[in-house]
Amino acid sequence: MGPPAEYRLSAASLERGISHGYEFSDIRFLLAHGAEQPLPGPVAAQLARWQEELTLIRCEPGYRLRPAAPTALPALRGRAPFRAAAELNASGSAAFVGRMDAAALFRYLRRAGYVLQPVEPEHDSAVEPPALPPFLHRRLPLIPLATLVGLYGRLRASVSGLADLRLADLEQTLLAALPPPDRAAVGKLRFAQPEFVVYTPHLIAPNNA
Repeated sequence: MGPPAEYRLSAASLERGISHGYEFSDIRFLLAHGAEQPLPGPVAAQLARWQEELTLIRCEPGYRLRPAAPTALPALRGRAPFRAAAELNASGSAAFVGRMDAAALFRYLRRAGYVLQPVEPEHDSAVEPPALPPFLHRRLPLIPLATLVGLYGRLRASVSGLADLRLADLEQTLLAALPPPDRAAVGKLRFAQPEFVVYTPHLIAPNNA
């Protein structure tokens, strides 16, 4: 084996990771998992300070909806599915829907008789802001993973013969990476599951008499 790898963290490198789609919980988990030990106290404290100092703006891709008829938008505001998925701009002349909600909203609008016309955006390179960095990372499902690891431990206590996957360290790393509200959510999810009941079948020999 060669010498251990050494990585240097800084506020700038943390900002680059966040701009590429990483969450703070992802970063804490990946650092601890890669080091195969909990984050040292000073490192965890420094990450927490950087998180508090960071002014974060979440940029969500989506669509701006601009009805051609002035009366169309007030009519749409009266529809509950539209209000649930779209947000009006300050002037009330257009609405925004995120990409995750767009497909369902567009299907609803088409069924309601609306015709959706795509519009080619007008770009002015002189005033256009710089593009966002590429989205290189999707958020790790830390809450479901921590929940499943804990449930497997409960299942092993009820079912004999299940493999010992040595998940205690992974469980500790997952929980340490999560902020307190997410850790509380993991606890609720674990104990929201019903108790495991194992039934052992009893074979009855046929009566050949």
